[in-house]
Amino acid sequence: MNRPLTSIHLLFLCVSLIAAVFRVGLTSKGIDVQVLLAGNLLLYAVSLLGFRLHRSGMRSKGGTLFLGTVYGAFLARMAVCAAAVFAYGWWKRSGMNWPALFICMFLYLVYTFLETRALLRYHVSRNGKD
Repeated sequence: MNRPLTSIHLLFLCVSLIAAVFRVGLTSKGIDVQVLLAGNLLLYAVSLLGFRLHRSGMRSKGGTLFLGTVYGAFLARMAVCAAAVFAYGWWKRSGMNWPALFICMFLYLVYTFLETRALLRYHVSRNGKD
């Protein structure tokens, strides 16, 4: 059975394990591990939500509903991530941990890439094409 979300699950587990195992080393480099773990969890959850929205859009018969789910997933991802960054900025004020935020921004790109790849795998396995 083809499991298109395996790479997203593995990324979440790897980042979480690295942050937990190398907590002291990351903290000594100025990276707030709690921010990194929270960002990783948020990106994981948003990726799963986006995958589910895209998958339901692929099952639709009309192009309008498909485009609506694609734009909806994109806007939901951007809104949730922006709200999280603004909330973190409001909470920490001037003490924001920029290295952890930049790592989360990189993770955002990786999760987006893996989600797109998972959607393509799902589509190919569903239609039986190579």
